Amino acid sequence: MAFFVLSGFLISSSVLRNLGRSTWSWRQYIIDRGVRLYLVLVPGLVLGGILDTIGVHFFNHSGIYSAPLIAFGDAVIAQRLNISSFFGSLLFLQTRFTTVFGSNGPLWSLFNEFWYYVLFPVLIWVILSAKRRSFMVVIYVGATILAAWVLGDHFGDLSCGWLEAVSR
Repeated sequence: MAFFVLSGFLISSSVLRNLGRSTWSWRQYIIDRGVRLYLVLVPGLVLGGILDTIGVHFFNHSGIYSAPLIAFGDAVIAQRLNISSFFGSLLFLQTRFTTVFGSNGPLWSLFNEFWYYVLFPVLIWVILSAKRRSFMVVIYVGATILAAWVLGDHFGDLSCGWLEAVSR
């Protein structure tokens, strides 16, 4: 929890600082956030997939990979070693549209982190664009609603109240 609070503070303060200096760039923001996330995600998926495949091959009979495990939400790890979970995790859709890949349960945090990285600057741009009443307001509001929808239950009760306010 402390990581998310600290990370959110640092990212949001850098976004606000760049906006204040008029040096904000979506391109640079996407590159910075993408590199930060994929630097962890890709090796984690590949290494986790290799280790889980070895585990399934050698330890499947023990039930660790072939039986539901309480620690993994009663999931069967061997069933999570599939292409859709791999690419779902690679595209930050795990826990919402696919399962996390293999036994890599902590991938839920990268799902949240990615979509909050999308949501925060979009919300800022909604606020800034609203003053100009431009067409971009529609685009940013749409992007905000999309990000909130993808986050789903992960967005918590805040999404329901915020989406109701936007729809009025």
